[in-house]
Amino acid sequence: MKAVSQAVVELDEKTLFDSVSGHYLGTAKINLSAIELAATKPIRNQTVTRLKSIFRSQGCRRLDRQNYIAATIRPEVLQQALEKRGWSASYFRSALCAKAEIPFLDLGVGNTVRCMQGRSRVIAGRQYLEPPEQWWTVQLYRHGKMRAIKVGVMPTY
Repeated sequence: MKAVSQAVVELDEKTLFDSVSGHYLGTAKINLSAIELAATKPIRNQTVTRLKSIFRSQGCRRLDRQNYIAATIRPEVLQQALEKRGWSASYFRSALCAKAEIPFLDLGVGNTVRCMQGRSRVIAGRQYLEPPEQWWTVQLYRHGKMRAIKVGVMPTY
């Protein structure tokens, strides 16, 4: 088996990072009812059951970066939600850098984000959390070019 040059790997990683970061819009707490689940493949009940068991024994760690959900959002939905808060898109994108508090975004009635990664967490959260606590931390990406973004946010190890 031929060894891959580390320089080639790093170039590939940089290209992917630039592609994904160019679509990244910001991170927010989003109500679980506003997270649309793509029907790509069936959700395994065993995974949902395992997650609920973890929530019961260790708590539901929605603010832990490794538990974030990745989703796409339509520009008009994000703009509307940001206007409610009196924020610009650039302020929202930099909000995490400026302070430790992750903002809650109210998307408005009928508006959703599309979950790209973390569907089992959404289902388990809806089943386990009480209604006032039914939100999750979501990394938001520009709607469109979903395949390129999905490759960049999916765990591979």
